[in-house]
Amino acid sequence: MQINLNGKDLKERLNGNRLFLYKFRGFSTNSTKTSVLIFIIVHSFFTTIFILIFIYIVFVVLTIFNIINKKETLSNIVNINNHIVNLENNYNKQISGISMDSLETFGFVNANHVTFVSKKDKLALSLLFQ
Repeated sequence: MQINLNGKDLKERLNGNRLFLYKFRGFSTNSTKTSVLIFIIVHSFFTTIFILIFIYIVFVVLTIFNIINKKETLSNIVNINNHIVNLENNYNKQISGISMDSLETFGFVNANHVTFVSKKDKLALSLLFQ
């Protein structure tokens, strides 16, 4: 086997033995180190772009969920406040309806003769008069 080391044959043989990782439109590398560097740069660029897009999507989704949660919370607060107002109105109506006549219908009587029971305890007296 004879190898022609002149001109076009040498160039084709060298190109066939070199490692080309990528060929871009109108551009190709002739060096393995350069093509590896370009490979790393291009992939790191696309990886960075992908990560930034992912972070942006996560941020937008979290913002939307936060807005929805805030609206639901405000709606619940309005409902609770309305319920409290209704309870206060019912309480005020019931309090305004209480009179001495209504108390007698429920069995309450006025205490006319009030007496208190006292217990003579030495310890209690000693504490009171110290």
